[in-house]
Amino acid sequence: MVVFDANVWVALLNANDSLHAKAKSVEQKAKRPILLPEYIAVEVCNVLTQRAGKITADRFLEVVTGGDVELLYAGKDTFSATCSLSRQITHKKLSFVDVFLLLLSKEHDVITFDKALIKAMK
Repeated sequence: MVVFDANVWVALLNANDSLHAKAKSVEQKAKRPILLPEYIAVEVCNVLTQRAGKITADRFLEVVTGGDVELLYAGKDTFSATCSLSRQITHKKLSFVDVFLLLLSKEHDVITFDKALIKAMK
């Protein structure tokens, strides 16, 4: 399955984002369903509320509960694995959510515009 990083979702739903056109292209080509981890959903809602307003954040919630998106809930084991890997990684530009996506990239196609994460996934 394909997983979009928060930056892809934000660019997709925010027409003023410099990567909006790129995100639309990625979204149109993506196989369905798109896997949405709860960590990403939280991050997207927060960023969209700050940058584009609550109406845009609410639109995101409508899109992701509309059918072509499958939610992935992080449980205790996922959190523990992310914590463990996070402590092992010395790359200072990867956030906790980035490390989580790095773990997911072992089993899923993770799409991101984050250059540091792209490099770590190679």
